[in-house]
Amino acid sequence: MFVNSIMDSLAAGEADVALLEHVDIDSPLVGYASTLPSWMCSDHLTYPEVHRIRDMSGEAGTFLAGLSSHARYKHRQRVRQLTKAFPDNRIERFRAADEIARLMRDVESVAKRSYQRGLGVGFSETAHIESRLEFEARQGWLRAFVLYLDGKPRAFWIGSIRNQTFLSDFLGFDPDYAQYSPGMYLLMNALEEMSSDPSDGSVTSIDFGIGDAFYKERLSNRYYQEAPVYIFAPNMKAVGVNALRSAVGALNRLAKYSLRTMPWLANVKRKWRAKLAQND
Repeated sequence: MFVNSIMDSLAAGEADVALLEHVDIDSPLVGYASTLPSWMCSDHLTYPEVHRIRDMSGEAGTFLAGLSSHARYKHRQRVRQLTKAFPDNRIERFRAADEIARLMRDVESVAKRSYQRGLGVGFSETAHIESRLEFEARQGWLRAFVLYLDGKPRAFWIGSIRNQTFLSDFLGFDPDYAQYSPGMYLLMNALEEMSSDPSDGSVTSIDFGIGDAFYKERLSNRYYQEAPVYIFAPNMKAVGVNALRSAVGALNRLAKYSLRTMPWLANVKRKWRAKLAQND
């Protein structure tokens, strides 16, 4: 009924395209949105993205206790290496609305050096993000962590807690300190704290959000795939856009397949990210 209603609105000329954003590809909604419209109006380019989660509800103890012995050993190594190099290290927590100005300033000093900034994604010191964090702080949801080494911010993690789930929003570190894994160091300590803090209701799951990364793959124990799904109107303009989008998307998929099947291209990608961080 829902998909048919959308198709009726498109046929009536209310819009040229409808977008169902980030829908579980195994859901009935995606099944109907892909099969009920005609071939010319259906989406032939659903491009799934992985959504990783760590479910700790069935684990005994805190976050670290639920990890493998190897993962705990690696974390102890990481702690020793960082604390030896930087005896003056601390993690500061930001939760209150009156702390947002300093949080924005310190996080921006790290984010502007990250490869994400070179790509135009991730955290940025904007009024929109600032007002959003202030709102979350007033609701008691905000959980932001900043790692300081020798008094300077070098890594950050920002998210919010809803119903015992920590929703990850922004994570970054200064690439000049990559050898000490400051991002992973901060992440592990923050998760251990949240999972054992009664004021947080003992967080039982971590939602790492859409998109994959090495740390997400290592720390998650559950995932599903999401994708935006389009339904196009039965008119010439919309059908033409669908055809053009499908053609461009097919070329994009071919390029990404080449990246996955040619290991040497991964080194090019890493060097490109490092160059972006340096240039910024």
